[in-house]
This record gives sequence, C-alpha cells and structure tokens, in this order.
Amino acid sequence: MPLLRSVRGDVSFQLDFLRTSFLNYDSTKNDVEKWLPIYFSCTVGNETYSVSPDVNPTLNLFEIKNMLTKFREVIETKKRGEIFNLISISTYEFYYEMELFDPNEDDEIGFVLWIFEATRTNGELSGFERGFRYYVSLETLETFKKEIEQDLLEFL
Repeated sequence: MPLLRSVRGDVSFQLDFLRTSFLNYDSTKNDVEKWLPIYFSCTVGNETYSVSPDVNPTLNLFEIKNMLTKFREVIETKKRGEIFNLISISTYEFYYEMELFDPNEDDEIGFVLWIFEATRTNGELSGFERGFRYYVSLETLETFKKEIEQDLLEFL
C-alpha cells in the first residue's frame, strides 16, 4: 500500500492498484490505452477523503510512468543538493493533481494535493477542488515511489 505521509504524520496520500473489471491492459497497445483501476485517498487528521466506489477510477500506464519519472527527478535533484522548480502531475480523468515544490530544506519536499470533488464524489459535490499542502521527507517520497513501482510490477 503506497502511502505518502507528512513529516508530522498527520496527513497522508494513499494510491493502490486494484484488480477489477475496469482493468484494460493489452500489452500490444500504447501506454495511453492501458488503463489500471486505482483507489486513492487523502487522510488529514481524523478525516479521510476517498474516491466513491461508483466512480471506478483508472489511470493509464503513461500517467503512472510520468508520475514516477517526475518523482525520480525530484529525488535525484534533492540528493544533489540542488533546488527544483515546481512540478505538477495531473490525471487525465481529473481525479487529483499533485504539486511538488522545494521548501529549501535539505531533506524535505513540499507536496500539494488537489482532489477534484465532482469526480471523487461522482457529482454529489461539484464546482471546487479540495486541497492539502504538507511536507514529506525525501526518504518518504523515495519509499512511496518504490512501493508504486513494486506494486506496478506485481500488478502487471
């Protein structure tokens, strides 16, 4: 279960791959056409914002690889002691958007998660996004990336 937990431990983002009927993976197709069902949630204190089961969210393999590449770039830049510019990661189906920024701390990364409420709640709430900004350690981001990569390997 890949989990990106804040430095303080009170905020987390979870991303899991699911084996459901919405799995659409054909090795002969382009990565943009390979759809993997997911579950995601953000927990802030005692409140959890998770996707409605009616939504059946999926990410395509291109999106997943793009996210992992951007995580890798941030990790490598921080390890070299360099500052990185704002990095944005979006999903095609408007489930969530991530922003990573450099807080000018050696082993920390700023993380902003925007959750598209209309998609998350299957239209029950709409017209706004819910956002959370927190800080993660470099080690935590590395672990999150590795767990996603491992889950992806096992899944495929």
